[in-house]
Amino acid sequence: MKLYISQCIIAIINLEGMNELGKYISLAEETAEKLKRMIMNEEIYKPGERLPNESNLSEILKVSRTSIREAVKILIAGNILEIRRGVGTFVKENPGMASNLFDMIYLSDKKQDLKDSLNLRLILEPSMIKNTIDFVTEDELEEICRYEELCRDACLMGKNYYEYDAKFHEALACASHNKIFEQLTPLLHQSIIIINHSIKDERIINSFRENAVIYHKKIVDCIKERDYVGAEVYSRIHVYNAMKIMNLL
Repeated sequence: MKLYISQCIIAIINLEGMNELGKYISLAEETAEKLKRMIMNEEIYKPGERLPNESNLSEILKVSRTSIREAVKILIAGNILEIRRGVGTFVKENPGMASNLFDMIYLSDKKQDLKDSLNLRLILEPSMIKNTIDFVTEDELEEICRYEELCRDACLMGKNYYEYDAKFHEALACASHNKIFEQLTPLLHQSIIIINHSIKDERIINSFRENAVIYHKKIVDCIKERDYVGAEVYSRIHVYNAMKIMNLL
């Protein structure tokens, strides 16, 4: 038990130094952040100004041209850079404006629905999973594991995983043996429905896939080991990550 508590404390301490999926950020993401600071904070490259070419940026930032190429893609998605064909890469006139993902992929009411749903999950799911640890049967645990595996396989193959994601959380709720949790599950997981029907950006979808793969497995392992602290921490991080991905914090 002490080992699990230590692991959870380490996870919390390290969270700020990791990306939204509990991993250290990639070199491309780090490069994108540096370039973003050069534009937004240091004003080295101003709105409407053309960036140095790939080779020069590679020398300036001390990274490979591949990392520069990926970083530029990230900043284009963030509405900070734009490519003018045959001319080069430019800082947008209003860099970062309308970069909130919801401005691009959600109606305004969907943003609030998603935020409310995730906030409710953040409050209730950790307690629900504690109940699950106390009352889960062998058959119910097998069902939880089955949907965790189906969800993971779909994510790793790049397929639509949302149905298995929802079933995984439904199985957790049923195994809590609390009728209120069971009845609340469709409302709690309205967020999954909204994400499924609204997100078109493959980069964002991949972030959600990785979040599901990592933290569903951690939650299942904690249930098997009857690790209350770990289950609470990882269930919170799982929802917290979703909120970070969608710029809801």
